[in-house]
Amino acid sequence: MIMEFYLRDSHPDFFQFGKIYNIDPFLTQGYFYTPISLINTFKRSFGKVPLLNHHLHFQLLKFKE
Repeated sequence: MIMEFYLRDSHPDFFQFGKIYNIDPFLTQGYFYTPISLINTFKRSFGKVPLLNHHLHFQLLKFKE
């Protein structure tokens, strides 16, 4: 199953290819998700100090349990 997510204001190295993650808060041993698509977007925020905000659009492949 392929799942699609969007994170605003996340850290740039939140997900990495080749690693398996647990995104289900109710399972402590359920590492079944691996990223297959990561799209990093940086948007400039204006103010006294110019900053970049990081947004992440990603797809995860869920392995069978």
